[in-house]
Amino acid sequence: MVIYYLQQSVKISEEKNRNMEEKFKREKEKLRQFGDFVSETTIKVISYIKGIFQQEDQQLIRSLINNLEKQSLDTIKNKPVATRGYSPTYLQEVAKNVKEKVKEFESERKYALKKKFTVDLLLYVFDRAGTWLSESHEKFNKKNDVRTHLESKRDPYYNIFRSFCEGNSSAVVLGELKKKTA
Repeated sequence: MVIYYLQQSVKISEEKNRNMEEKFKREKEKLRQFGDFVSETTIKVISYIKGIFQQEDQQLIRSLINNLEKQSLDTIKNKPVATRGYSPTYLQEVAKNVKEKVKEFESERKYALKKKFTVDLLLYVFDRAGTWLSESHEKFNKKNDVRTHLESKRDPYYNIFRSFCEGNSSAVVLGELKKKTA
């Protein structure tokens, strides 16, 4: 009965892992497509900035982009992705922060940046964070793999079961269990 339960648990966990892997692959492909888009739009944004703004304004906008990229990466790297797994709220938090900083930047200037600029900036930041997030999520999946955990517990539980079958008293078996888990 216990073995059946463990097998069912492993099957469910494997199915969840497959579903997460498929979802992650789809998201990764979307990020890859956005990466191409971001590269093109970065070039367009820079040429747009050069054409309209003065040299000082161009430098301010470039420093805004660089600062937001660095802050966003630092924010994401401080999240416990490798220990707790990926959560969409991490990117939502970064997006909110970027939007606030762009609004703050606009309020200090005489001009307003287009919404497209903010969207392109967000895509650029997410593209930069995508690689780190995927590596951290892979580490999380490897550390929290159900099959690996079950395999590590196999021998101690087998020894306890064998001891119980040999006729040892419950006290001896429980003592052995406590010794193995401590």
